Amino acid sequence: MRARVSVLSFTVCAILVLGLAQTTPYKSAKGLFHLGFTAPPKRPAVAAKPATKVPKQVLVTNLTEARPNIGIRYEITQLLDDCERASVDPGTVFKAGDRVRFSLESNTDGYLYIINRGTSGKWKYIFPHPMINSGNNSIQKGQKYTIPPQNWLQFDKNPGQEEIFIVLSRSKVDPFESGVLKQGQAPAEQPIADAVIDELNSHVKTRALVFEKEESVTKVASFTKPQVQNTYAVNPEPDSYFVTKVVLQHVP
Repeated sequence: MRARVSVLSFTVCAILVLGLAQTTPYKSAKGLFHLGFTAPPKRPAVAAKPATKVPKQVLVTNLTEARPNIGIRYEITQLLDDCERASVDPGTVFKAGDRVRFSLESNTDGYLYIINRGTSGKWKYIFPHPMINSGNNSIQKGQKYTIPPQNWLQFDKNPGQEEIFIVLSRSKVDPFESGVLKQGQAPAEQPIADAVIDELNSHVKTRALVFEKEESVTKVASFTKPQVQNTYAVNPEPDSYFVTKVVLQHVP
């Protein structure tokens, strides 16, 4: 039973290789995230004064080679008793029987790996998975991926913290690719080496990310209150890794 719930540990983790050539003027996580959907701005052409005989000159600064910060936004949705759905804060303390699912969107094309620790204490893949995205871990920017895509994840009576690492990269990550493809087994059956987990945990402690919660008004239990709809997590630094950890708590 607990194996189903361990998916809920929505630890968001991404290893991201950035190629941002210039310091971005955006300081918020949401602003940094949306840079991935727009081409870097170009300075307008500047022509010489017509009074002179100097040929017209066009001075253009081409910033299209500057790659935006890589980031994700995610949402945790809870199924309420009246069959209504509500976006909830990742810091919510859930109880036995609560049902949730989460969705994730990237601002860049890349490769997504999601791993979790099950009841055995070993880390295993939950994405890519044969039942999600046709088993393909190549994702497109702006496309939302829901896990699970149709059902809900339900907390059992065993209290504790549920953890997940989410790894995102513009290129394939060799340690994870070798695990996914090993012996042709399904990704969910592949164990993750302790050394890989140690490295991810190390990044959690050493890398600074930019976070932002976007609120919307949601009707919950016949009254209206602001609810966190999306959480943005972005790496603000070029040429570094993106690693973050979000833990879901649940009680009996």
